[in-house]
Amino acid sequence: MKQAFLYIISSCLYLSIGCNASDELIIELPFDGPQSVIYGFLSANDSSSIQIFQSLPADEQTEEFNTSEVKASIFEGAEKINEFSVNEIETFKYSFLTDKEYSLELEWQNEIIKSEKIIIPPPVLMEELTFVVSSDSLEMNLSFILPDVEAVNYYSIEIKKFYKGKEVLFSNESKQVHNFSNVIADTEFKNSKKKFDNILKIRDFEIVNNMASYRLTDSIVVSLHALSDEFYLFYNNQSLTSNEIGNNFYQNAPPWSNLDQGYGFVGGYSTHHLSVTY
Repeated sequence: MKQAFLYIISSCLYLSIGCNASDELIIELPFDGPQSVIYGFLSANDSSSIQIFQSLPADEQTEEFNTSEVKASIFEGAEKINEFSVNEIETFKYSFLTDKEYSLELEWQNEIIKSEKIIIPPPVLMEELTFVVSSDSLEMNLSFILPDVEAVNYYSIEIKKFYKGKEVLFSNESKQVHNFSNVIADTEFKNSKKKFDNILKIRDFEIVNNMASYRLTDSIVVSLHALSDEFYLFYNNQSLTSNEIGNNFYQNAPPWSNLDQGYGFVGGYSTHHLSVTY
């Protein structure tokens, strides 16, 4: 049977089995024709997004495919509350609530693809955020306390750098709609608090047009995402399958999904942002 590579080109989560945020997680699957690959990230207080891709045979190059006629519908319970068109990647704002059930429905290529219902967790607040910039202004030591919150199971920490109001990407970084990384399960620190420590590069040496220079930053935004269970279930399954790619049993196992057909998942998240200027 022909094999297909499913490229997980949305964000890669750091689980107990880690992978670099810039890596592509490549899953080898039986290929029975192109499959839809859909990611839906619904947020209570941040930008939501829907991303649409397509799986292709492993021996074929990625080619253009038509997403111009995809219609997306958002449901709260059984009631349709929003409807719009999606063209590959669609970012939108909507005031989702944290105590309601939501689902996504897509009409694409004469098919209707539905997700299971999800519940968006409430935001979690960072405590005691501190930062120390090195004497040569190359690095910053950032720390804060992550409390144990009974209602939330999984967290993700995202850090973006800025200079004069514009986001700065260093040479090993890529811009993404959402970059859910450094996933932490609250089972690791139940009935306690966890301190998050990280050393950030805030100046980057690069050569452009044979001229050497530093890329500067003057501020960062730290985002603490509270994630629904679907994020962990999907990415943990992907990591396990990827690590067992040489095992025929795992090689032919489809990835976890809460969609009734195709690949991908729909999950919910809430975010607490803190800005640091230096």
